[in-house]
Amino acid sequence: MSDAQRGNAKHGPHVDDQLEQESRGMVQGAPGAPHAEPFRETEPLPDDTDEAEVETAFRRDGPEVAGGDADPAESEEGAEDD
Repeated sequence: MSDAQRGNAKHGPHVDDQLEQESRGMVQGAPGAPHAEPFRETEPLPDDTDEAEVETAFRRDGPEVAGGDADPAESEEGAEDD
């Protein structure tokens, strides 16, 4: 291809081809997917290289409660004692 066909005079043809290959997954999406939909691709699960905070956040069932990790059942018991 000539520079006019590429529409890019900043890089040479070799660098353009390399950049195209590097960005192909971001443009086309996962293999087998008809087009790029990043919201449909799953995020990696935590593993032994992640910090403890990541593991805790992943295992949390509900939204984080303001005020820490207090168990809601314990706070209800304390309210009944009044």
